[in-house]
Amino acid sequence: MKCPHCLVDFHDEQTWWSVNLGSDSEGFWIVTRRTCPACGRFVVGLDNGPSFQGQQVTIGNFAAHPNKNKSTGEVVPVEPHEAEWNLEVLESLFDFYFVQPARAKARRDALNKKLVDAGKPPLK
Repeated sequence: MKCPHCLVDFHDEQTWWSVNLGSDSEGFWIVTRRTCPACGRFVVGLDNGPSFQGQQVTIGNFAAHPNKNKSTGEVVPVEPHEAEWNLEVLESLFDFYFVQPARAKARRDALNKKLVDAGKPPLK
């Protein structure tokens, strides 16, 4: 990714943080914040489901498979906050795939009951 402030390219996995916004008809949405390593300024973005799921795979692979420093050849250690991040991503995915659809179904069912009681057709 390219920093919009200083125009330096950097890996978008660096100094990553997110806030779960929830989901709508287009999928799951999160706000992301990265810090440009060159200028130290924030780069804020809006991501939805597919890219978020791809990040989980990247994080999971980093935590599960040894990575080596290209300069020294040493195995790069996995830090505790990286493991916590992986758990947060998994928690968000469970929320997206299981909790949110159940909540949406309950809301739709409640509204459909009111609509039917009022003689209106239910939502599809």
